[in-house]
Amino acid sequence: GKTALFLDDKGQVVKTLELGKGDGEGKCAVLKDKLYLAYRRYPIDKPRTNIVISTLIYLDKSEYPGNTSLYVIDKDLTVLKSLYLPLPATALAADSSHIYLAGAYVSNGTLYWWIERRDENLTLLKATTIQPKIRDYEHYWPAYPEPKLIHINNITGKIWVPGFYTSFFGALFPYTYIEILNVTTLDPLNET
Repeated sequence: GKTALFLDDKGQVVKTLELGKGDGEGKCAVLKDKLYLAYRRYPIDKPRTNIVISTLIYLDKSEYPGNTSLYVIDKDLTVLKSLYLPLPATALAADSSHIYLAGAYVSNGTLYWWIERRDENLTLLKATTIQPKIRDYEHYWPAYPEPKLIHINNITGKIWVPGFYTSFFGALFPYTYIEILNVTTLDPLNET
């Protein structure tokens, strides 16, 4: 299986965390004195003929791979709690009292982004699903955009969620899309 390594300031392994079988990627955030790790697994039962573009991996036009295990880890690197999420989380961030996750999925050929806010105990407080207003994204398949970062600004009351995708017209052209949300309601604020 895959293992997360925790290193000290000299690069020495302090502890390992078994994350299960198959390939995947992790995102981390710190809230108070806890480390939050969202580990996105790619399906192990699918053929290894995935199309790989930058950090984006897609199995086919109708499905978005993987699921996420969310871990709460204390300063002694002990897993205090874990939670299974059926969707792949591609972004994770924290402010002074919440963690935020975001991801994407395709259903019936339509792209959706999901964004949620959880408390420090992983209790879901607010969630939203949006359809990004990306012009002709279906022409860019297999590079559907996915959220890659979350920036929370409690002073302005906004959350910025940028995503990246690549177009194929004889060459690869990277594009950025940003969804802006209200920090309290998670409602989209984008004008275009």
